[in-house]
Amino acid sequence: MDGPPSLAEQVALGVNAPAVLAATLLLVPFDSLLPNGASKELAAHVLAAFSLLPLWYFVGRRLDRRTAVLARASLVVRILTVSLLAAGSLVALLITASLLIRFGELVAARLLILVWATASIWAASRRLRLWRISAAMP
Repeated sequence: MDGPPSLAEQVALGVNAPAVLAATLLLVPFDSLLPNGASKELAAHVLAAFSLLPLWYFVGRRLDRRTAVLARASLVVRILTVSLLAAGSLVALLITASLLIRFGELVAARLLILVWATASIWAASRRLRLWRISAAMP
């Protein structure tokens, strides 16, 4: 219980990192209602389980639409894309620094989180590049 998580738990955390992050952020306002660490961990796991469906739905939707012709993006989509690029870059930088400083702890989870960050940077930069190409065309 008090030791480091198993490799399977680290892989599950890394593969589902965006859902775990969303669950953790959703629990912040309710921190005073959860009296101990076990109840906080249980609430985080339950919220993460409910966050998995939207996460993988949007991943699948993105994969299905990767060959579609993109329409002109709205301002909201452009802001979200730039925010995704910035957040992915920040997470990639922090995870890389943490791997260099403390390599032995949660290596599998941090490497998979780095994969998520790299994928978000790639997807956002690809979308930005496509906007530049479509803006140049008449």
